[in-house]
Amino acid sequence: MDLMKEIELLKSLALELNESSNNYKNITLEEEKELEEKFDLFEKTLYNIRLEGDMSVINDLSLLIDDEFFEPAIMEDIVEIIILIIEKYDLKKGLYIIFNNIDKILINGKFFFSMLIEMILNDDEEFIENFVYAINSLNDNKKEILINLLNEIKTDFENINKDYSKGYILQIEKIISNI
Repeated sequence: MDLMKEIELLKSLALELNESSNNYKNITLEEEKELEEKFDLFEKTLYNIRLEGDMSVINDLSLLIDDEFFEPAIMEDIVEIIILIIEKYDLKKGLYIIFNNIDKILINGKFFFSMLIEMILNDDEEFIENFVYAINSLNDNKKEILINLLNEIKTDFENINKDYSKGYILQIEKIISNI
């Protein structure tokens, strides 16, 4: 299947699955079976995108990030796939695409977007340099939104186990000081 058709199918299935899961208590066995089939197709499609995806899917994948998605593990998979693809193809451009969508992503996906940020912060120096470059390429409004989110993440880390969070706090301070 064509990659863009896979993305469109994934977006359509995500919407259907979320709607169906809201009414899960009131569905028949037949509807439950249909829901399971859609979920299997969603997972298969996501797997295909993981294998075949390139930079052309980053925008759409980042806009799928949704904290209210009925299966949180799927959102974690989407975050991981985004990072895998941008690492493979073009880190700088990928981060820019993601960050450029920040205003749209944060409407429904603040938690999982923060998770994406934390995964990036946990990576090597190249990620951090490209992170700063991508932020500096944004317009002032989106840059401010991202800086505020980084400060929120930093505050969260300051309020948890200091040994675990020290590296994250230093990375965030380094990023903010280079913007």
